[in-house]
Parts: sequence; C-alpha cells; structure tokens
Amino acid sequence: MEKLMWVLSISIAVIAFIIIPYLQYRRNKKESESFLQFSLELKEGDYIILSSGIFGKIVSINEDRYLVEIAKGVEINVLPQAIVGRDLKATKDKVK
Repeated sequence: MEKLMWVLSISIAVIAFIIIPYLQYRRNKKESESFLQFSLELKEGDYIILSSGIFGKIVSINEDRYLVEIAKGVEINVLPQAIVGRDLKATKDKVK
C-alpha cells in the first residue's frame, strides 16, 4: 500500500512539473506560429480589427508598422501585434 502511494505521488509530480508545462509550451508555440502566418498574409486594402476594438483598412505596410485608415481622412500607425483579425463583414460588403 505504501509503495502504491509513492508511485502515485511521483506520477502526480511528473504530470504537474513536466507534462503540463510542455503542453502549454506547445500550445503557445502553435498560437505564435499561426499569428505569424496571419500577419504575413495581410496586405494593403484588407479590412482589419484592432485589439482596441477599432475597425479599419490597411493603407500601407512598413517593416514594423501598419498605416490604418479608421475613418475617411483619419489614418493611424499601429503595430502588427495590435491587429487581432480580419473584418470579414466589411470585406463582404465591399465585394458586393
């Protein structure tokens, strides 16, 4: 019985200190790779959503910043990390 408790204790320790952190590392790596792929696919003219909830259109792309038009005649510089997604509704409306 005592041996079983030791095995159980070691198993829990291995799960807590090795397996769970490894799974979290893999998930974070996949998320960062998918964000990198997403940011590489962005191009001028895409409608986007910023992390602050602002909708806009990419006007130009520099090495480290995007120029985004958020209203007619209003343009702001944003970092790539501020872009959280594409505004698919605006894209569909523009196509029609």
